[in-house]
Amino acid sequence: MRIKPVEEDVFFLQKTISDLREEVEQLSVLQDMSRQIISIYDFDQIVNMFLEMVQQTTEYNSCALYLWDENLSSYQPVRFQGISGKDLKNLKLEDEIIEWVLKEGRCTNIFLNKSSPKCPNKGENDFVTIAPLQGVKRDLGFLLVFSDPAISLYQANTKHLSFLAGQTGVALENQDLYSKLNRSREYVHNILEGISNGIIAVDTADRITHVNKNATAMLGLPSADIIGLTYKKALPPDVAKVIDSAKRKTARNGCAFETQFEHVVVGDDPIPLAMAFSPFIDHEGHHVGAIIVLRDMSASQELERLRELDAMKSEFVSNVSHELRSPLTGIKSYVEALLEQVDPDDTRTQREFLTVVDRETDRLAALINDLLDISRIESGRFEIELRAVALSGIIDAVLRDLESRTAKHKVVVDIPSDLPNLWADTDKMIQLFLNLTDNAIKFSPEGGEIAIRARMEGKMIKCDISDQGLGMAKKEIPHIFEKFYRVDNSDTYPKFTTVIVKSLGKPIC
Repeated sequence: MRIKPVEEDVFFLQKTISDLREEVEQLSVLQDMSRQIISIYDFDQIVNMFLEMVQQTTEYNSCALYLWDENLSSYQPVRFQGISGKDLKNLKLEDEIIEWVLKEGRCTNIFLNKSSPKCPNKGENDFVTIAPLQGVKRDLGFLLVFSDPAISLYQANTKHLSFLAGQTGVALENQDLYSKLNRSREYVHNILEGISNGIIAVDTADRITHVNKNATAMLGLPSADIIGLTYKKALPPDVAKVIDSAKRKTARNGCAFETQFEHVVVGDDPIPLAMAFSPFIDHEGHHVGAIIVLRDMSASQELERLRELDAMKSEFVSNVSHELRSPLTGIKSYVEALLEQVDPDDTRTQREFLTVVDRETDRLAALINDLLDISRIESGRFEIELRAVALSGIIDAVLRDLESRTAKHKVVVDIPSDLPNLWADTDKMIQLFLNLTDNAIKFSPEGGEIAIRARMEGKMIKCDISDQGLGMAKKEIPHIFEKFYRVDNSDTYPKFTTVIVKSLGKPIC
C-alpha cells in the first residue's frame, strides 16, 4: 500500500477549497442576479437578463427560448441568439422529449449526430441542453442551449442553468400575473369612468380613494384631484351632509341606504340626484370603506316616463290589432263560405251571410273612425259641433246599431221622457255611448242585464251604463281615462280589453 505524500493531500485540499470558494462566489452572483430578475415585471427585461446570465454561466454557442402560446396551443420561439430562425425550423425535437423534460423538471442533455438533419449547425453544436421553465402550477416553456460537449456535460453548469431557469420561470409567471392585474385594474377603471352614474369610494377614515368623471360633473367639482381628502373637505356641504346622514343610517340598519336630494351647481338649475350608500366589504369580510353611487334622476325619470308610454302604446297597438282582426276574420270566413260552400241558388243563406259581412264591415269602419278620431285628438284637430239633442234619441240609435249583439242579454233602458235636451255633438255622443255599451256587452255574462239609466241632478243629466261583469277595482278607477291604460284582469276577463273608449271618452266629455 502506497502512502500519499503530505504535499499531495495539502494540494488537493487547497484546490478543493478554491473550487468551493469559486462555486460559492458564482452561486452568490447567481443569487443576486436571480433576485434582480424576480423583481422585474417587464417581459423583455426578464428575457434579456435571463439569456445574459445563461451566457455568463454556460458560454453557449447559441440558444433559443420557447414559451407556450395560448393562441397556437404550442411552444413557440420568442428569442434566439447565435442561430437563425430557419435553422430553428429545421430543428425537429420530438414532442415526447420535451414532455419528458417538463415532467421531470430538470435540465437534460441530448446528443445530436453531426450528420443528422436535427443538428442546426453541423460540425459545431453536437449537444443541446434542454432547460425547463416552470411556474408554480404550469409549464411555461423551455430553453435550448447549444454548446461544446465538454461544457454541456459539465454538471456544475447544468445545475446553475437549472437554477436560473427555475428563477426565470417564477419571474415570467409573476410578470404574467402582474400584467393581468394591471389589465384588470385598467378594465375596472374604464368601467367606472364609462358608467353613466357618479361613483365615489371612501375608506374607513372618510378619505376619498376613487372618484369618476361623472361624479365630478354631477357635483360641479373643478377637478378630480381630490383623492386622499375627506369627503367633508372635498365635496359641497349639501352633498357631504346627505352622505353623513346616509352613513349613520347604514351603520344603524346594517345595509345599503338610498335617498334622493337636489343639488345646485353654481350657475345652473337644481339637479335631482339619487344617492346609494353601500358598505364596502373585502374578501375576508372586513369593512374597508363605502361606495357612493350618484344618479341624475332628471334623465332617469324622463327615461322611465318614455318607457311606460312606449309600453302602453305597444299594448294599445296590440289591442287595436286584435280588435281590427276580429271583424276581418268574420268577413273572410263568411266570404269564403259564400264562395265555396253556399249553393248559388240558396239566396236565403247568401242574404244571411251578406248581412253578417255588412255588419262586420260597419264594425270595422267604426273602429277605423275611432282611430282617426284619436289621431285628430292627439293632433288638436278634433272638432265638435254642438246642437240640441235628445238623450233618448242617442240611446235608440246606439241600441239599433248593437241590436244583433244584445240578443243574448237583457237590456233595460230607463230614461225619463221629460229630460231636457243635451247641448252636444250628436255623432260624438252616439260614438261615446256606442263604445260604452259595446264594452258592457263584451264583459257581461250571457243572459246578464245591461241597464242604461238617466236622471237629472241639479243642472246636469247623469247617465249610468251598468252591466253584470266583474267591474273594476277601486284603485283602477282613477286611471279610467288615461290613454293606453289597461285594467289587468287577465285571469277572469277575456284576453282583449278595448281601450279605444277610454281614449275617446274624456275628450268627448
